[in-house]
Amino acid sequence: HLSYQWSRAMLPAPAWVRQPVIATLAQSAPDLARQLRIAPPFTLWLFNERNRMARVFRLLADTFNIIDDGETNYLQHPLPWWKAPPRLLRALPASYRCFGDDPRCREIHVIYPERLASLVRSKGRAIDFLTNPRAVDVIRRVLCRHTLPRVTQRTVILATQPLDVMAGIPLADKQKIYGTIVAGLENQGRDVVLKLHPAENAADYAFLHGRAVSAPAKVPVEALILSASEPPVLLSIGSSAGLGFERFCTRIKLIENKDFVTVRRWARQPEEL
Repeated sequence: HLSYQWSRAMLPAPAWVRQPVIATLAQSAPDLARQLRIAPPFTLWLFNERNRMARVFRLLADTFNIIDDGETNYLQHPLPWWKAPPRLLRALPASYRCFGDDPRCREIHVIYPERLASLVRSKGRAIDFLTNPRAVDVIRRVLCRHTLPRVTQRTVILATQPLDVMAGIPLADKQKIYGTIVAGLENQGRDVVLKLHPAENAADYAFLHGRAVSAPAKVPVEALILSASEPPVLLSIGSSAGLGFERFCTRIKLIENKDFVTVRRWARQPEEL
């Protein structure tokens, strides 16, 4: 418990804080714990520096880098007033935070470093592996081993989101919105492949059986894009899915920056879609 509270403070951890973390790791991953005890300083890579597991692993390294986790990397996240004093003491903005604003974060590897907040833009490094044909071939071979739905130029990959949680609408309204979208795509003669958000239950979309094909839950949307014979359309309400893969698909978002007021209006007036 002490180790976790220390990690929330975003402070470097002394040995007496790190050792209980390594001891806990030793119970489930003894080889990893052994390397952490004997290895010289290593580079810690995180997708999201703020989630609970990342906070714990941050205790094991003096510095760390983060790598693209979607749109959240580019946003300023508002903070409650009571977090202002400790941030001011560390010369950080009092009213908001950005991914990577921890002084121990050295580099932020993202698709669009120029879009990072000015506070952390100097830490930005461009991810360029998608411009390397050999790297793309490796990604295809690794990610496309599953049996995937057929994806062509007439396919629309519909990346869903838990709108009932995010926008605070009933499940029935979420189903109404996605049902309206699928109906519109059917009218255009499009094939629809559903790529569900990891936080969603497949049962929420059972009503679309026969009208859309569901992609395997464990297959990332990028695998569907790269498996396509021709660039498909990737459609979402407001997801970062497919960010950086614009060379391989036509990426369409219906809202920007969590405009859930519009989503709630669509639930009342689906004809606007």
